[in-house]
Amino acid sequence: MPSRSSAAPESLLDELQSTLAHGTVARRVETLRRVTDLFVNGAVDYSDEQIALFDDVFQCLIRHIEVSAK
Repeated sequence: MPSRSSAAPESLLDELQSTLAHGTVARRVETLRRVTDLFVNGAVDYSDEQIALFDDVFQCLIRHIEVSAK
């Protein structure tokens, strides 16, 4: 059985994909919060490439939140 920490990113990725495709603004904000928590909790250990990936995810979520909120 996978540990909670190894399962969490996979679950979050599924949530991210679903949220971007069909989510409400509230759901997108909650997903952004979860991605932010994941980043903050491990930022010191991430490579530059991983940090750049988080940046891309943040920007994508924020764009979708802004567009949906208009």
